[in-house]
Amino acid sequence: MKRDAQGRLHLKTVIYGTKNVGKTAIFHSLTETMKEACEVLITQSKSTMFDYAQLCLTKNVLIDLYAPPGGHAFQSIRKMVLTGADIVIFVTSDNINPNDATQSLQELLTNLTQLKIKPYTALTINQFNNNNDTKLQNKYIKPLLSKTNGSMNIKDVYQIQAKQDKKTVLETFKQIIKKGIKK
Repeated sequence: MKRDAQGRLHLKTVIYGTKNVGKTAIFHSLTETMKEACEVLITQSKSTMFDYAQLCLTKNVLIDLYAPPGGHAFQSIRKMVLTGADIVIFVTSDNINPNDATQSLQELLTNLTQLKIKPYTALTINQFNNNNDTKLQNKYIKPLLSKTNGSMNIKDVYQIQAKQDKKTVLETFKQIIKKGIKK
């Protein structure tokens, strides 16, 4: 975590995941709900390079929020954006192939190891379907968590619907940031 000349804390937060899981939907949900307190420097409907916004969580805490694209061709951009990350929000969805989610999570963990950084990492399920929690945990979440070698646990998992429930996205984001600051 870095402080600027005014003494404000800057938290580099990266929303990471494979394509079509809702990274940009979460990004836009956050920037829309925090309009009064945030300055959006780069916005696009589809990420070609990456989305970026600086969010003022408090007058002394700024969030530098990044959302890089998720396709395989963008691996170098994702790795570049991860450099110096304090918090990573790994986004997946219950409507994508679990193998794609696993591959993306393994790529994230490999990149973090190569970059020699250990940010607080949370797993966010951007839920499009109406699965009950038990079914989703047993078939999707637990196998993903087993790939993290203990770096994430069930307390680091959040389920949201980014397009339908922006208030929950914001509250979830605040919880993740608080945990990241404590770590």
